[in-house]
Amino acid sequence: MTQGWVKIAEGRLEGRERVGEAHDFPFRIPKGKAVVFKVTYKHVEGIVCRVVSTLGPREGGVFWQKSGLLPENGSVTHYLLGWKYGDFDDWLLYVQLLVYSETTTAVTYTVYSASYDVEGTVIGYDEARQFPVQLASLGWLEFQEGGEFILTNHTPVGSAIEVYLEATRSTPGGQITVFGTRVKVGPGERARVEIPKGTAGYFWVSITSREPGPDGVAGFLEVSWKSFEAPPKPPEKPPEAPPPEKPELPESPWDALKDLLRRVLRDEEPVKIDPVITKALIGVMFTILTYTISQLDGFVVLFGLIPALLFTEWHRLITHMWLHASWEHYIGNALFLFVFGDNVEERLGYLRYLLFYLGAGIVAGLGWVAYALTVPGLAEVPAVGASGAISGVMGAYAVLLPNARVVFMGREMPGQVFLALWFLSQFVIAFQITAVAWMAHVAGFLFGVAVGYAARRWSE
Repeated sequence: MTQGWVKIAEGRLEGRERVGEAHDFPFRIPKGKAVVFKVTYKHVEGIVCRVVSTLGPREGGVFWQKSGLLPENGSVTHYLLGWKYGDFDDWLLYVQLLVYSETTTAVTYTVYSASYDVEGTVIGYDEARQFPVQLASLGWLEFQEGGEFILTNHTPVGSAIEVYLEATRSTPGGQITVFGTRVKVGPGERARVEIPKGTAGYFWVSITSREPGPDGVAGFLEVSWKSFEAPPKPPEKPPEAPPPEKPELPESPWDALKDLLRRVLRDEEPVKIDPVITKALIGVMFTILTYTISQLDGFVVLFGLIPALLFTEWHRLITHMWLHASWEHYIGNALFLFVFGDNVEERLGYLRYLLFYLGAGIVAGLGWVAYALTVPGLAEVPAVGASGAISGVMGAYAVLLPNARVVFMGREMPGQVFLALWFLSQFVIAFQITAVAWMAHVAGFLFGVAVGYAARRWSE
């Protein structure tokens, strides 16, 4: 429910000779609340000037911003939207005056707010955009017995919106749409969208059009959903006492490996396919390591990526990514490929994922060679391992699953935060003169980010 417009601040801004005043107002947005801020500027004296309204975290950055010319003897209104997003609790609202001449200019401003109670996923919108940008991901949802989405349009200015809701699913042949519909939601209205029985996929929602109300366009789309449950069957006979539980043993060596790796690092994004390519890559590298570990130096000389020899022995761009320097080296790579590879494999499809993995390893190798040839003493240093290719998989994961969460050593955090910190550490270390090909990690990750954006645009 809304509390209506409440005045929270007012004042006067003055400026001269390209210098203007800026005032800021701290506030908090608690969980379960969404707020629309209305900033009205009125010209007092001087000539045409520009006014800027900015909403962002207190730590820095811009979350919502409006800017426009304020005509002489005129007024203008900006709407800014904020809600509990990420880990930010403390926010700042800025009002600023920009002057373009030597004439003294002054404006007055008044700041109002309207707050709403929200429970589901929140999408903010104004006349120009929605946030999250383009498509808001609701993640993988299954409706075995059917269900419904509830779309609520919270707007203090009376704007109506059209919403597009769809579900997609990855198949070996690529991304397919399994459900899609458009619905118009008027100001303050709540629309219900029924989901057919048996629907499952990655659900996305976007605002495709907006109709201004009496006071403009601004508001929140609140999205929530529920699954229908099958009626319980009456028991045929009194339930028997369950037998004593036996400790569960892993069904296969692959399950044992999964259990071990998940204790260190795991993500919370389920997959609906059997990640056969990811498992095959881990298995092939394991087999090669057991065969080469006793004579590793000889294999590195023949098949490792030595920058000085690349121009005459191009096969090294492929062969180096299948060798590993030690069991520790292999286990680290297997962990990261296991955590992030299956989701990327599901999004890209089996064949495209395999080609992407090989391409990432080649690009990462070229990145290392380009760097090593510029540093004295590194041209003869061989590089081995799948780290560059797996770095590409991690870069694609960060783009294709922006809302994923990971658990590292028992601590849960957003997947993009974990991967950004990992990439920053690789980038800093890459410029240290060591025998480890850190620059291959950087090049592979950037290649994965680029492919991830291309794949996401292609699927849209």
